[in-house]
Amino acid sequence: MSKFQCGDETSPPLTHHRHLAWSVSAAGVALLLLVSSLGFAQTPGEELTTLRQLKNLTPAQAAQGPSVALQGVVVCYDAGWHQLYVHDGRETLYFNADDFGTQPETGQAVLITGRARGTNVLEGANLTVLGPGTLPPPKRLELSELANDHGEWIEVAGRVLSAEGTRGRLALLLHDKGQNCLAYVLGSPPTNDFRPLLGCQVRLRGINASKATGSRLESATLFVPGFSQIVTLDTARPPPIPVLSIGSLLNRELGAWTNTWVHVNGLVVSYQPGQSIVVKDPTGVISAQVIQLTEIRGDERVDVWGFFDADSDEAFLRNAYFEVVAPPTQELSLSAGPGALSKSPNSPALITQVSDILKLRRDEAAQHIPVRLHGVITYADPEWRNGFLQDKGDAIYVSLDPNEKNLLPGQWVELSGQTSPGGFAPEVLASSIQVLGLTNLPVPARVDLEDLANGHLDAHWVEMEGVVRRVDEQSRHANLSLITPKGRFSAIIPGSEGKPLPEHLIDALVRVQGACTSEMNVRRQLSGITLHVPSLDQVTIFEAPSADPFAVPATPVAAVATFDPNRLAGRRVKVEGVVTLRIPGQGFILQDNSGGLRVLTRQTNAVRMGDLVEVLGFPAIGDFSPYLEEAVFRRTGAGPLPGRTKTTADQILLHGTNDSQMVELEARLLQSVPRSANPQFVLQDGPIIFTAHLANQSPRSEVPAFQSGSLLRLTGVCSVQGGERHEPETFRLLLRGPEDIELLATSPWWTSRRAFMVAGGMLLAITAALAWVALLRRQVQTQTKLIRQKLEDEAALEERYRELFENATDMLYTHDPEGRLTSINQTGERLLYRNRQDILSRSLVDLVAEEQQGAARQWLEAVLGTAGRRPPMAGGRPAGRRPAYNGVGFRGRLRPAREAGNQHALNHAGRPRRRS
Repeated sequence: MSKFQCGDETSPPLTHHRHLAWSVSAAGVALLLLVSSLGFAQTPGEELTTLRQLKNLTPAQAAQGPSVALQGVVVCYDAGWHQLYVHDGRETLYFNADDFGTQPETGQAVLITGRARGTNVLEGANLTVLGPGTLPPPKRLELSELANDHGEWIEVAGRVLSAEGTRGRLALLLHDKGQNCLAYVLGSPPTNDFRPLLGCQVRLRGINASKATGSRLESATLFVPGFSQIVTLDTARPPPIPVLSIGSLLNRELGAWTNTWVHVNGLVVSYQPGQSIVVKDPTGVISAQVIQLTEIRGDERVDVWGFFDADSDEAFLRNAYFEVVAPPTQELSLSAGPGALSKSPNSPALITQVSDILKLRRDEAAQHIPVRLHGVITYADPEWRNGFLQDKGDAIYVSLDPNEKNLLPGQWVELSGQTSPGGFAPEVLASSIQVLGLTNLPVPARVDLEDLANGHLDAHWVEMEGVVRRVDEQSRHANLSLITPKGRFSAIIPGSEGKPLPEHLIDALVRVQGACTSEMNVRRQLSGITLHVPSLDQVTIFEAPSADPFAVPATPVAAVATFDPNRLAGRRVKVEGVVTLRIPGQGFILQDNSGGLRVLTRQTNAVRMGDLVEVLGFPAIGDFSPYLEEAVFRRTGAGPLPGRTKTTADQILLHGTNDSQMVELEARLLQSVPRSANPQFVLQDGPIIFTAHLANQSPRSEVPAFQSGSLLRLTGVCSVQGGERHEPETFRLLLRGPEDIELLATSPWWTSRRAFMVAGGMLLAITAALAWVALLRRQVQTQTKLIRQKLEDEAALEERYRELFENATDMLYTHDPEGRLTSINQTGERLLYRNRQDILSRSLVDLVAEEQQGAARQWLEAVLGTAGRRPPMAGGRPAGRRPAYNGVGFRGRLRPAREAGNQHALNHAGRPRRRS
């Protein structure tokens, strides 16, 4: 369970929450009528002792004023917000806390008496505290079920998305299963640091104050009686979500990512508390649906989280929430209190002059040196803690206690406090202020923005002139935006609650007196000027606007922002024309006979294309042509759209006269268009490349899937962007819808993309073929090397065989199947006493003695018969088609060559042998 501590006092009662409370009463009346119609009427004169009897009270019975004496337990109480909810054991009922003098506490048992004049309206109401009680068990509901059990004591759970206390109460934004709920923790928050709750899963008990239409939940709201009803279930925080540009969201192809959180950052364009916030960044504008009531300025920078939704005519973020971007962290902490920093030995013990405070460096002012000052209060706004004190010629900002509600401008006071480094210049943290009397406000210094550029008049009472361009309500303050020939400044006027805004000042030239403050950027450099004005009495109209501003003559669009001696500089101009395009979240574009003009407006009136309108706005200089800002308009009728000008991209950039006008041109699509909330076409006409956007995309009329290279005819509003010298640099077309796109010719089959693909394929095939050839060549080289090595080995073996054959000690020879000798070694030549030429080609039988030739012939036939079954080998290889036979010398009786004719032959020394 979380515990917090804070000293901020409550803000004035909030009308919003009063309406929420009275809605419970209205629901009770409706239920009363229903129950009474069913016969549950109260017996006349009977005392009412239950909330059900009060809710069943009929108007006739209420007129009789029956007595009431009911007991119950206080489940929720906040006097500042007029909240009192009592539970009698069965149900809960709201009472206005202002009707009772007693201030009970949550959880106490009470007795409420009086005479009933309505469901929760008592005459002579009295509340008596009976003692401590027990809170009843709550009914558990999902956030999506809060359309039921309105005004009852319930329990919900969810993850804390944001926590802030701008309305004097801690406001927690919960999220669970796609539903958001705004929970107000009643009573003064115990601390200003709510960061420990961010991202945590919590369980809350409180009163269901949600708004519903029938069974449809409009906005989920819960009143939590105190921090004791907050239980932290899980402190694990989800990972941070990166920031995306608005343009990337609008152009991103739609998909499953639309069901996840997205995060954008930008400046607030417009804000309707509890409804919507519109933000912009350099890439685009987007709206977000919010239920927060956080009080912010119109130009704050915010972070927005939500779910992207493109199901309507306008893309937006649903179930969104936002946080104001915190100012830059000061390098010196101001929250540590006195004594946090050691004082310099040269620091004074007490400062009594404003001029001495302004001489302090930041580290010296951070030492919280005591001060006691005398001076006149020029501005006092305790609600915002803002005050200014001026003595003699110096002035300083004073941080006021919210309890100083009786402090008024013009009071001469003695102020005690401490120094602080402040934001732009040193300031004073006031601890006590004693009013010594009344005096006149100082004579204001008449200045312009140039005089304030160096910041030396910060906090001084000054007077400036300017034209009022806008009037906003900002947390019960009127915020005036003014412009001068040298720039813009703002004026803040407190006390606007319950009063109409001074919109009669718009377009008036006024003189404003107030305390000057210097706005700063993240580097603490002067970035703007704001005057804090005590009341409208310090705003003097110097030149009043026309009583009927729309009665002034209209200015042709082409003459806007041109020299006109009869028109006052900086004042509004009136234009008339027909709306040619609506730009969601920004305004629209109109066109008359002289040209077109962009109109930026915060007016919520919906316009349609073809509407005839009268517009009042302040001219502003764009990067190429002027436009109107802070505009108001009224519809005067309807008319036909102006004719479109047929042109080319080259002519648009050559002349630049088609800006904000309807044009028609042909171009070729360079890339396919993804399905997104804001489809973008990249097109080319001649050498010029430009883009086209659909300003109003509806899911019911999606853009056809045009292929890259298609020839299109487009009709839309031309928007020219200028360069540094405001010459035409590029342009884009703003299309009204898919009907503004006409397909003239589909992309040819043989496109550059396909040619590139074919060329790439051929290159890949050639590369593969070359690689294959290289691989084959390598394999051939390897095989050739192996074959060459084998041949060399065989040649070496052949040579070795021949050497062994020739040098054998036995006679070796070979013969063919007919017995003719085919080879013989040296030993055979010696034994036969013949040379090799005489021996070869002769029959083996012829070399045997005659008496043994028959035996030799039989032996030869036997050898040949055996050899026929197994081919003989010669030198390890087959001897050819006709086998050759080898053996040792026939050691029978051969006929040596040296013997003649019938000489006796030598005996053979053994049987012939075959070599295998």
